[in-house]
Amino acid sequence: MHLPPPPSSSLAAAPTRGLLFNASGRSCRLCPSLQTKEEASIPNPSPFHSFFTIHRSNPPSQSLRFCFPNRYCTKPICRFACASKPDQPFLQQTECLGDWQDGKKGVTWEADQIAEAIGGRLITKGCAGTICTDTRLLDRGEWFLALCGPRLDGHCFQQQALEKGCSGVIARAVPSDWPAGFVQVADTMDALLCIAAHVRKKYSGPVVGITGSCGKTTTRLMTSLALESLGHIHQTHGNLNNRYGVPLSILKMPSCSAACVLELGMNHPGEILELSRVSQPTIRVILNAGPAHMQNFGSVEDIAAAKGELFADAQPGDVCVVNADDPLVMGLFIPQGIRVVGAIFSLLSAFSAALFQAYHVWQLGHLVGNLQFLLNKANAMRSGLCIRKNGES
Repeated sequence: MHLPPPPSSSLAAAPTRGLLFNASGRSCRLCPSLQTKEEASIPNPSPFHSFFTIHRSNPPSQSLRFCFPNRYCTKPICRFACASKPDQPFLQQTECLGDWQDGKKGVTWEADQIAEAIGGRLITKGCAGTICTDTRLLDRGEWFLALCGPRLDGHCFQQQALEKGCSGVIARAVPSDWPAGFVQVADTMDALLCIAAHVRKKYSGPVVGITGSCGKTTTRLMTSLALESLGHIHQTHGNLNNRYGVPLSILKMPSCSAACVLELGMNHPGEILELSRVSQPTIRVILNAGPAHMQNFGSVEDIAAAKGELFADAQPGDVCVVNADDPLVMGLFIPQGIRVVGAIFSLLSAFSAALFQAYHVWQLGHLVGNLQFLLNKANAMRSGLCIRKNGES
């Protein structure tokens, strides 16, 4: 296969660690795997990490560069391939698909809007602001939602939130002489799920929900990159894929997002169903079912059934993507009237396995070479000592 030459020298000289370039050829943002520019200096924790870099040129065309670097190698293997046809214009999503006011950290809420969305009681009004659940990350003007976890109770930090200048608090009990805004609810975790579901209902763009025992993050990153030409793609960051993280990810979504890609994780039955009803994916992906979190399940079949809650909750018009290589996924129930797309990953899996094996062979060769070098050096030092001892005697 003939591969086109690399981009111009200005692009070729740019860093290869995931920079995306706009139509003018200037870097506009970092690869999603690096999150933000501030985190660009943080070394990649994975010893073998694959990602993609898109170069856009004018007239509208794209080149997709496949990079397979690792922290031990300073010269990543790169290949260039055509990713679009010249007669297809580059499209950019400009319409706001979310019906809400954007803030610095996501959706901005008035006090009465919060009370209406979660069915709470508005005790005192406060200024409009975004919602935060961690007082360590709380900015002045935000609303603090006091969640109760297995180790900490957010209600113990209400005074700390007030000292940091919060607009108000969403919690169970109203402290005496409370001077800021307050919305009273019976259960703060239910309030978080309800307010995230409220945001999802006000978003008319596509939402991709991805679950599976492994491969969720890689699939999410690749899916987000494939949709980059539509505009801003909001996606899960870090490991926010449980019943705490998914609602928080939705609350951080900008209204101008062209699409939303979410990871849905679980460690007990019913969690995927709960997250599905909150996020309401229009495209539902189940990658596989394997022996993960077995302490809460009797068998791998039980895990597959729990993953299958994502398909069971599908609504007319949704698309279900199944892994045709996994018989447990293929056997899951899908409601009538749902479009089903089967994907075969065996060739890609074989290629990835071969590449990963080649990397480990290369790494093992270096390890053996280093051990041999140290052994030879030790033998040489030992021989020298023996000669000196014989000479002295």
